[in-house]
Amino acid sequence: YFPEGEYNLHRMADVFDADHLIYKPGVDKLRKLNRLGFKMMGDMNWHNHCGIYTVPVRTAVRYDIPVVLYGEHGRTNIGGMFNLDDMVELTARYVREHVCRGFTWENMAAQNEGLGRKDLDFTIYPNDDELDELGFRGIYMGFYLLWKPNDHAEMVQKEYGWKASDQPFERTYRRISNLDDMHENGVHDYLKYVKFGYGRCTDHASKDVRDVGMPREEAVELVRKHDHIKSKDLYRWLEYVGMNEEDFDKIADSFRDARVWWKDQSDSWCKHNIWDDEETRARKETER
Repeated sequence: YFPEGEYNLHRMADVFDADHLIYKPGVDKLRKLNRLGFKMMGDMNWHNHCGIYTVPVRTAVRYDIPVVLYGEHGRTNIGGMFNLDDMVELTARYVREHVCRGFTWENMAAQNEGLGRKDLDFTIYPNDDELDELGFRGIYMGFYLLWKPNDHAEMVQKEYGWKASDQPFERTYRRISNLDDMHENGVHDYLKYVKFGYGRCTDHASKDVRDVGMPREEAVELVRKHDHIKSKDLYRWLEYVGMNEEDFDKIADSFRDARVWWKDQSDSWCKHNIWDDEETRARKETER
């Protein structure tokens, strides 16, 4: 966690009188899963994405809790295969194919990092019989409330003493996102840029154009400022997992999409940019 994220988590127990059941994997296990997620799918946070949707549901089965309530349905909130009016609910297929990218604990255990089923038990989604017996449903607040992160953050800061990040991030202008993982805003979202050619700032700016009326010109400038940055917190992650920057770049580059990226005559990476004018696009095509 960032300090603010840890504070916000425990603050909920004070202001809402809420019980907390917190699962924290061992640090050696986390280091191994960081490395494996990065090497296998270009996402060192696979265990987090998976755990968010497996640990609560496993807990629901254990304690006979029939409904689990999540915040927004992230992929629909940004844009994806569903419309907000579809009111989709959590399914095992969604967790397997989208949240976990099609990877399972068996894939992780097969990578010679010394991880077995006992180590990875928290990543295993309950079976259909367990969920049917419980009558389980996983639903999202974002289908019932208009999801506006800026307004929500302002409200919880004012009403409940919630804290945003004390320091600015290098890869986006917002300070309210991903405080639960110090690697998320930096190295994780840098890989998003490497793989897809756009980063977290594009997500945030696009939302703010729609939700709060940010001028498009301002959004474009923010994207140009932040999206491409290889942030300094990469070095913290490299030390954490025992990797050097050269190996990191080699693995990260293997996930670049040839439809977005190519090498120019000086062997430097170039990418298509939706903000390029017609003359620039023509020059890049010639270089390619």
